[in-house]
Order: sequence, then structure tokens, then C-alpha cells
Amino acid sequence: SEQAVFLDRQNDYAPWNGGDFITNGRGDCTSGIPVHNPGGARYLVTAGHCFAVGEVIRNKSVRIPLGTNNIIGPVAVRDFLTPYSLDAELINTNSSPYTWRGGTAGQSPTTKSFAGALTSPIGAPVCHSGAFEGDRCFTIQQNGITKQIEGYWLSSLVRATGSDPQAVGQGDSGGPVVRMIGNSMYGVGTVTAGEGVWTTCSNWSPQTSRKCYPTLLYTDLGPTLTKWGISVN
Repeated sequence: SEQAVFLDRQNDYAPWNGGDFITNGRGDCTSGIPVHNPGGARYLVTAGHCFAVGEVIRNKSVRIPLGTNNIIGPVAVRDFLTPYSLDAELINTNSSPYTWRGGTAGQSPTTKSFAGALTSPIGAPVCHSGAFEGDRCFTIQQNGITKQIEGYWLSSLVRATGSDPQAVGQGDSGGPVVRMIGNSMYGVGTVTAGEGVWTTCSNWSPQTSRKCYPTLLYTDLGPTLTKWGISVN
């Protein structure tokens, strides 16, 4: 279902949405898919390479900079530093059932609720909703990938390609990856990295110099849900 909103990715408030600008005050990422455990505790998934356990995360970008600086919550658990880990962590916070879709800051994004979670096959269409790049869409080319990225071995990765040379950029890490089936939206993963020949991102330049890539690598949501016994809100 669609929800009328009056704020945006950098001026959000609890209950927090996926697709928000988030920071620990030193680096930027994007809030991912909202989840909960059987006891009702709520979280936001984001990329495990973003922040350390215990760090307090805020709704802000230090790279641009912009945002309300409102506190979202601390990182509760993380799976990243061990060999063949998931690139995933959970922010302990009051999360909504929604994620931002559409444009990024100043472009009037809307929100949409989740119908559940899916593991998507090769050839399926998916989109990510990064705080910096907004909605960008792809086709899955390969799944079940194990890959070393910047010295860390990561598992359960999915590769998806599209025609946009600036499909995913620095700061989009952790953002929701979703699949539409009819009018229903399903969570499928969280942004991990970009691949291919990079170009300087046009969003926010010249305020900041960021690298953007044509190919998306994301972490499959299924193993993340299983690891921590959580479900999509």
C-alpha cells in the first residue's frame, strides 16, 4: 500500500523507514529492510561493513552533509569480520513496515510497505533504494556468490546488472533491495557493493566526490533472516 509522506530520506523520524540516510558521524550508509523478532523487538537491517556493534546511528549524512541528526539507535549485532560472513547487521530501533521508493532527498520520494521476503532467481528484476542514488533497477545474473571484497570474504551475494552506469554508489550500502510482483513489494536483500568501471556520481556533485558503479552486488536477505530469527515487518 502507498503512504502519503511529508518528510524524506534525510528528515525521517520513528518509526524509521528503510532507505534513510544513516551515519555514525564518520561514514555514511543507507538503512535497509525493517524487521522484527518473535518477541516483537524491531530493527533495521543494514550492511555489516558499515558500522561496529554498539555504535549509535543517526539519520544524517556527514559526506554531503545534510539531515536531521536524529538518533535512530545502536547497532545490536553484526556479521562481517569472520571468514565467509554475511555482510549484515541490525540496528536496534523502532522500525516501520515501509521503505522509501523513488527519488532521493529533495525529490519527493514515497513509501511502500512490504508483503514479505523472497529469494529471487536468475533473470528476476530487482531494484535497490539507496539514500544517495534513489531507486535503481537491475536483472539478477548470478546468485550464491562468495567473494573477497577489500580483504573480507563474504557469502550469499547476488550479482545484478542494468543499463545505468551510475546504478549504485558509495553511501548506498545497506539499502533495501526489493522485487515487485504485481503491486506487491518483497524484500530480497541489502546493498553490499558496486562492480564494474566506476564513474564519479552525479548526485550531490560537486558537494562530494563519490564513486558509482553499473553492477550491483547485494547480500541475499534469506540467510540474514535465518541467522537472527527475524521477519520482515
